Amino acid sequence: MDTPLFDALVSREKKKDGLDRVATQAADWLTTARAVAVDICRQRGSVWSDLIMYEMEIIRASPPHHRNAYGAVTRGPGWIKTDRWRRSTATTRHAGLQWEWEWHGDRR
Repeated sequence: MDTPLFDALVSREKKKDGLDRVATQAADWLTTARAVAVDICRQRGSVWSDLIMYEMEIIRASPPHHRNAYGAVTRGPGWIKTDRWRRSTATTRHAGLQWEWEWHGDRR
């Protein structure tokens, strides 16, 4: 069966499936990237994909199998999407929008 071009439910399901695959295929990378993201949040208050990517480059972490893996970093409990976003400066992202995220996993 062909997938329709526009379907919000199918689109959300495909996003979830992709993030689930990242979590299993890049588990070690994801663990490192999340630790980096949490550290950034502790220092700055929030984080966004470009900043995670930049910091991962600084520590010379191996790149993920696909750049969309950065979308899985802030997935799960403890992460809260703010109402702020930034335009990406990464040339591969073509100035796309990215949300800022805060880490609240330490609060109980």
